[in-house]
Amino acid sequence: MTVLKIGTLSMERKTRYDNKAKEYVSDNLPAQSVRYDHIIHAITDHDLDILLCSGDFLDTSHMNKLLRYLKTNSCKTIVVADIDGRTTKLSPSKSSHWPFTRGQALYRIEAKEAKPVLLAKQTLVSSRELTSASKANGFASALISQLHHRNFTVKGKTVATMICGEINYFKLPKGGTVGIFDKAYQQIADHIADADIVLNPTHDRMGSNRGVLEAKREYLSRGIKGRNRCYVSASNWDINKLKQGSVDHFAQTRKAEGNHSVYVCGVNQKAHLKRVPVKDPKMLLSVIDVKL
Repeated sequence: MTVLKIGTLSMERKTRYDNKAKEYVSDNLPAQSVRYDHIIHAITDHDLDILLCSGDFLDTSHMNKLLRYLKTNSCKTIVVADIDGRTTKLSPSKSSHWPFTRGQALYRIEAKEAKPVLLAKQTLVSSRELTSASKANGFASALISQLHHRNFTVKGKTVATMICGEINYFKLPKGGTVGIFDKAYQQIADHIADADIVLNPTHDRMGSNRGVLEAKREYLSRGIKGRNRCYVSASNWDINKLKQGSVDHFAQTRKAEGNHSVYVCGVNQKAHLKRVPVKDPKMLLSVIDVKL
């Protein structure tokens, strides 16, 4: 049995209407320096194997600063962080598949590497985008082209990564069980099933139907052929979140259980996921020992 100490770190954000851009945007409220400092404290105080940060977390400058810290201090922690798309422009991909060109990038920051390692770019935001077979094939090709980049290992365990709404490659039919949304996604499902740990950072808490989301998380962490498996998610909370298909807003809260989620072999580990006191009330850190 392998024991992994995993941390999840997320932050408060606020949606507002940008009159110049004429669209809604979400501002991450803690400054980049505050987010960086909380990563350092999480690493130094808790001896983590993996620290999963929520979406939009660090710009490239702070990622490089973090890498220098990890190297200087010989830290074992692997930090997985989504780039802050509000502060850093991404170069478009040369891929011919349009979903691959628009996604925010997820990075692995690890002391042994020369630079932050690109793991993935987000390919899917919502199941509402999957409206035709041709689109299904396009999304599948976009993600499949990235699969060989999306894994890494820690303590002999394989870690796979999914970004935010990519969990919607899986669906829960009424009265049925969780499976792939379209047959084009079978290779994606097989790739996820081969991993021991699935990391799924999100930009804020997903979905109005918690039951469906929980069922997907149970499925993604299910034991396979005697292997214990784990699913981990870290989500920001939006204190002025825009309701889907509406101009109305509502407040997500820091205390919500779903901000950080860990499932092992289909079982929610909320009883074992410890929330750790932090300096800034706009930040949230949780720590858990996972046995695989």
